[in-house]
Order: sequence, then C-alpha cells, then structure tokens
Amino acid sequence: MAYYRGMNSHPSRPVFASILSILLLSLGSCAYPEVKTAVAEQNLAAPTAGEIKEHTMWLADDSLEGRRAGTPMADAAAVYIAEQLRASGLQPAGENGDWYQSFPISMTPRAGNCRLEVAGRSLAGVGSLALSAEGAVVGKLTSASYGVVLESYDIDHFAEVEAEGKVVLLRRYTEWGPDAEDKLARLGALRSKVRNARGAGAVAVIIGTHPDDVASGGDPQLSFDASHGTGGIPIVTVTPEQFVALEQELGAEVSLEVNIERPRVETLNVIAKVVGKSDEVITIGAHYDHLGWGGEGSLAPGVHAIHNGADDNASGSA
Repeated sequence: MAYYRGMNSHPSRPVFASILSILLLSLGSCAYPEVKTAVAEQNLAAPTAGEIKEHTMWLADDSLEGRRAGTPMADAAAVYIAEQLRASGLQPAGENGDWYQSFPISMTPRAGNCRLEVAGRSLAGVGSLALSAEGAVVGKLTSASYGVVLESYDIDHFAEVEAEGKVVLLRRYTEWGPDAEDKLARLGALRSKVRNARGAGAVAVIIGTHPDDVASGGDPQLSFDASHGTGGIPIVTVTPEQFVALEQELGAEVSLEVNIERPRVETLNVIAKVVGKSDEVITIGAHYDHLGWGGEGSLAPGVHAIHNGADDNASGSA
C-alpha cells in the first residue's frame, strides 16, 4: 500500500490511519500504458480538474471538522469517497464485498484519575502529562530545582540530590526564565527534565510552575498535552500554590498514582478495484483523514481549531 504524505503533515506524525486505496488488479504489467489501457477498456472516465477541485473542497470543508480518524466526520468522508468510486465505475474491494475495511485505532489519550498524597494529606485537582507512565508510587520527596543537566557547561541540578528511589519535585522552565532564548529554553523541555530525573534514579516526578516563574511571564497551567512520548515513570502536575506547599514538605513520604485513558474506536479504510487480466496488483493510496481539531501531531498543538487538511490529504484522495 502506498502512503501519500501531504506537505502540511508534521514530521513526527505517525502514518495516518484511514486510507483510500485503489487496487489496479491483474493488469499484466506495471507500466503506465497497460494501466491506461485497462482503465480505458472498462470505460472509466478520467476526472476533470474541476471535479478534483470539487472533491478536495468537499473533504477539506469546515463541516468535516478536520476528518479525525475514528470520528463521525471521518466516517462521513469515507461514505462520500465510496460513493464517488462507485459512480466512477470502480468495484468494491473491502470486507464482505463492500467498500470498507474496519479496524481499531487509539484516540488521543487523556488524563484519568490522578492522586497525590503528601504526609498522608491529599492534594486536590492534580493532573498529569501524556508523557507519563501509569502506575502507583511511594517514596520520599526531594527537589532538583529545574532538573536541568548540561555537562558541557558543568550544569547538573541532580549532582547534589539523592534522587535514587525518590519522588523528585521539578520546576517548569529553566533558571534563565520562561522567556529564555530558544537554545536555553530547550534545556527546560519537560521530556528532558523527566529523562534526567529517571537517569538519576527517581521513581516519579512532580512538575509545576513556581510562582516566581509565573511572575516572570510563565504559564501557571500545565496541560496534559504539553509533552508527549514515553517518560518511563509516573508524572504528576500541580498548581503554583501546590508547588510552594510541596517545597515545605521535602523529606516527607509521598504517595501518588497516575491513570491515563487511551480510548480505542473503529475507523475505516476505503478500498476499490479495477480488474485486469493477470495476477499482478498495483496499489494506489492516499490517507483521507486529517488532524481534526488539532492537538498531538499538529503544527499548532496548543490551538483548538479545525485543521482542514486540504493537502494532507484531501488532494491526494481527490
């Protein structure tokens, strides 16, 4: 199956889930003239530029809400595509003689119930990050400032911290402030902080924005999707007020638990075929889904807005 990657796709975005495939079956040769002949023999009309534009605009319209795989709008796009393939004279090649192939995908994860207790007292409203591992942890609380490690500049916030087997409290951003230039700001990446803590032997991390950093322009809130990937240890996020309170509890026993919901839904491939005269198969494919309302994988992960996906990949599907 061939996958078309549109010019607007994010470099780290996984292969899109919902695929439109046209199987040119048994054509006798992979050369273009034979394909053209087989199509011509079955009276399949070539699309006009106007029709391609019309299909692209229909798929990329706001009403399709970005065609996120697993949503009703993506299913609506699948039905539309199947209808166009049928009208064009192609034959269904999906399951049970239909146009579709159904399969499960994981939707965007979200924080489940998260718990944080310090010295037997529960903190309300704590959160987590998509970067976090799931699980329950008990350990002594320690602090490693911003959790920055840069050996080439003799910076290691864990150097004088006994983090092995402990829960580490980390400040968001870096000591150079929330508005530090890019190279310095990258040292404060949440994923880097967690990796450094894990490397120092921490069993869990608590992260929050310190009030001093809020006063310097830092964001007091840490959203669940602020960092993705696999951190390897549980991560709990707290408010600035909770952070200050935790600084007074260093050495106390901490109990925390992180649960992450990873919903799964069904989505559809759309598959059609043109039957030829031999056993050779050529597959032409394009993904018809896109990024919905944004979030993970988009070029603007913090913006909740329709990502229309005209060239990723309504145009390829058209």
